[in-house]
Amino acid sequence: MGALTSLSKAETSVLLAISEYALLAFALLVVVGLLGEHKLPWYHHRLKRFELAVLIGCGGELLADGGVFLFSRQLEVLSNIEVGNAVAYAGAAISLSSAASIAAANANERAQAFGRDAEKLRSDNLALQVKVLELRSLMADRSISDAQASAITHALRPLGAQEFTLITYDGRETVAIAVRIRDILTGMGWNSIPPRGRLIGADTGILVYASATADLAVKRAAHALVSALATMDSEYREKPEDPPKNRIEIIIGRKR
Repeated sequence: MGALTSLSKAETSVLLAISEYALLAFALLVVVGLLGEHKLPWYHHRLKRFELAVLIGCGGELLADGGVFLFSRQLEVLSNIEVGNAVAYAGAAISLSSAASIAAANANERAQAFGRDAEKLRSDNLALQVKVLELRSLMADRSISDAQASAITHALRPLGAQEFTLITYDGRETVAIAVRIRDILTGMGWNSIPPRGRLIGADTGILVYASATADLAVKRAAHALVSALATMDSEYREKPEDPPKNRIEIIIGRKR
């Protein structure tokens, strides 16, 4: 029995086929023997041969039938083993697939979390950069670029030359921006009148004054100057008496 269980599926299939063919051959031998016994009288000298053929055929059928039974059972056992192995492999593959799916889902979740964190960092970084730029803008000195100076000249030149007085607080930044504005205005023909006395107070931005009784052209020029200096928190104001009637007074306050 141990030798039988050690057979492979291919070997078992071959032995099963041999047993089936042997069973067919022994069955034919039995048929031949029975025909001989039926045809010959009991005293014929060849009758013994046919009787022996029947005996051998029956014995062979028994052995062949036993082989068919044993080898078919062994083939069934081997098939069941293969099916069991296939089921086990399939179960293992399903388990691995499930584990891989779980790992992939976890990896995807982590990737999404990293993506959200990265996006938040980018957003925070942009907000920080905006704040830094705002702080730099607040801390930076006021200035007028050449392009801005050209725009101021283009806006004011059609209104004609005007008299102006430029007053500024003490300080490097305020004095520098005052000198820049004076140079732009005198460069297009405006007449700079020195101020009287010193500036007292705490004004911020740039204040542009005109007399309430000033000519319309003077007021227009003052308004145009305020518009040209709008990025520096400029503001137009009127005084009932000072400055003199047709003179524009420009006060450079501290930076806000």
